Amino acid sequence: MATDGQGSRSTLWSRYDAGELTAEELDARLTALDRAGDDPDAVSRAVDGRVRIPNPRLRRRLSLLGAGVVVALLVAGGIAFLDEGGSPAAGARGPGVVFEGGGIVLEPLPVDCPELDDAVARFEDLDEETSAANPALLSEPPVLPEGYSISVEDDILVGSDPNVSMSVSAGNPPPVEILGRSLHGPLVVTMRAWVYASADDAGSAGMSVLRDAVCTYDIEPFDVPDRPDVLGSTVSGIIPTTAFASWRLAERRFTVAVEAGADGDPDATAAAQQLAGTIAAMELDAARAEPAG
Repeated sequence: MATDGQGSRSTLWSRYDAGELTAEELDARLTALDRAGDDPDAVSRAVDGRVRIPNPRLRRRLSLLGAGVVVALLVAGGIAFLDEGGSPAAGARGPGVVFEGGGIVLEPLPVDCPELDDAVARFEDLDEETSAANPALLSEPPVLPEGYSISVEDDILVGSDPNVSMSVSAGNPPPVEILGRSLHGPLVVTMRAWVYASADDAGSAGMSVLRDAVCTYDIEPFDVPDRPDVLGSTVSGIIPTTAFASWRLAERRFTVAVEAGADGDPDATAAAQQLAGTIAAMELDAARAEPAG
């Protein structure tokens, strides 16, 4: 790894061109690099260490976000389950999408969706009404899988999430607080912790995402071994194959997304599912634990 400013800058731009960095992370790392000067340790941290982006602005490319794309992104961040071999109801329609006041408003359309009853039953059975014991929205100090480190941690202003998938998957009603975290490692990992005004609001938000997702797309559920309190689902086709794992503790919701990196490859999908389940379980255990001291 380059430890000089110019070489490190080229490295960051190469990672951005390869899709490994978002525009927000690239900007944060370049800023940290400018501040690092000739300090090799600071340069190293700017390239591979933890950087923080306070209240990033949402950068939308409206010309690319047709209703179909937004609905596809909705599924990416949702908690969605179908019966084994389930598929969308015939003639099912997705929610309407309206850009209002700088945000995305989903207007669900009536659908004939018998699969929803089973999905709702599972959602309610696994829902947790006990509040988190730890006030930290994400594990602190971070609990990380082997081979992964924090690349970005975001205090995200509600309504300004730079990740459109996660913005839409926050559901309705919207949260009152958001913390995001991205990990650097072999697979692309993005996670969000949302806090709502009440446990009822959090449950309603999760249900809104569940309803729209399960009635429109063929989402494949997966089980997280020995963790029935973590909900797993895989999305493919409409977006690159991605594994999601989610949970709720009263007014708090959590989702992690792990890109498989190879559409249709069973081994890559299984690896993404395993990692998503592992991270979600670690974050849930951290949320349930009383803070040390």
